[in-house]
Amino acid sequence: MCARPMRSTPSEIKTCQLYRDSTRVQQRIQYDMPNLEQQALSNKLVLIDMALIETNVLIEQNDKMWLRTTFPGNLYLLESKSWRWK
Repeated sequence: MCARPMRSTPSEIKTCQLYRDSTRVQQRIQYDMPNLEQQALSNKLVLIDMALIETNVLIEQNDKMWLRTTFPGNLYLLESKSWRWK
């Protein structure tokens, strides 16, 4: 139907154009899929890194709060421990 160059009806022309357009889109999706997957994984890594940073901050705050309430004089221990880790 799309191979005939002459004497096509308007509905055949629209059908051929729709077929060509949908084929192009399918090929574009097929070829772009690895790139899209790579971008999605990169975005996930960024979000995981941000979550780890926030989690570490919360853990450190929790440790300090625990030491202040449990052993008010031992805050030095936590500060010297985190200094050694760096």
